[in-house]
Amino acid sequence: MRVDGYGKLRLRLNDVDDPPRIVVTDIRFVEADHRTVRGDLVEAVNRRLSDDVPALLMVGLARAWPAAGDDRARHWLQVNGVCLLDDPLEQ
Repeated sequence: MRVDGYGKLRLRLNDVDDPPRIVVTDIRFVEADHRTVRGDLVEAVNRRLSDDVPALLMVGLARAWPAAGDDRARHWLQVNGVCLLDDPLEQ
């Protein structure tokens, strides 16, 4: 997981040819202001993922929005929760 240029936390899926970077909306990764990413927690989770700790991703779709010049509503895929199986609730 990394913070992008807009300050959003994103998760890259490595098991595909062109890995998408999906926004992470898990509230446990931000401070009480709901904006500041908790870098210490992100680093700890990244280390555990690198150590092959199994993880479950809770995914969802953002609200529909119309793209400029498009006649269909689109949804963004997002990760609503990251649960590592060695400590799923991050306690």
